[in-house]
Amino acid sequence: MHLRGLMDKYELYPEPFNFIYKALHIKIMHHPYYLTPDADLIVYGHTHYYEASVNGKRLFINPGEVCARKKPLCECALLHVKSQSWKITRFMCKPKERIWKTQTITLNHA
Repeated sequence: MHLRGLMDKYELYPEPFNFIYKALHIKIMHHPYYLTPDADLIVYGHTHYYEASVNGKRLFINPGEVCARKKPLCECALLHVKSQSWKITRFMCKPKERIWKTQTITLNHA
């Protein structure tokens, strides 16, 4: 890991980082090298493109890129966990317009 020397200074964690929040097993990482269905929620980045898919009961999500460095679109996502589904609201805007649009989808995991 090329950031290993900065881990203590900025509280960085090795990838993937696993934790449990309200009985939900979550795995997060920047690089999508560990996209295995071994958690309830798998959050990744690196590609800079929004993506959300369900594999069985597991949600794989890349919230996109909020700073519009690699493409002319700012993106982020808000996740609402429901007992039978994942409700994802995607926010997007062109950097110079600053008008955010939303798209909401519900993916079942029952």
